[in-house]
Amino acid sequence: MGSIDLHVGHNQSVVITLGNQIPPVSELQQKLEWVRNRIAVLDKIEVKLKEMRFLAEVAQEPGFSEAQRRDLTMKVQMLGNQVRRMDQQSQLNRRSIPNPENTNGTFFQ
Repeated sequence: MGSIDLHVGHNQSVVITLGNQIPPVSELQQKLEWVRNRIAVLDKIEVKLKEMRFLAEVAQEPGFSEAQRRDLTMKVQMLGNQVRRMDQQSQLNRRSIPNPENTNGTFFQ
């Protein structure tokens, strides 16, 4: 893809100049689909992170036995593992999108 120049004009507006080569629509659609999927995964990750925080806060309240705290800790760790897997998988999916700026056959990164 051609270069993209970004600068602030005299009236503080942003001016973007695209080089003479624009990627094919299908390539842009692939990237857009990846972004949409990534956003969906990040939304799910956010829910799990909120649940982890809630469980961690609950575990700090008085009245819980050590066994109950261990159970809550295990649940938090399980959710953490799920978050890492979801994040890794969505990152791997990104590597299947061709990167036109790389001429050596590598993928979008």
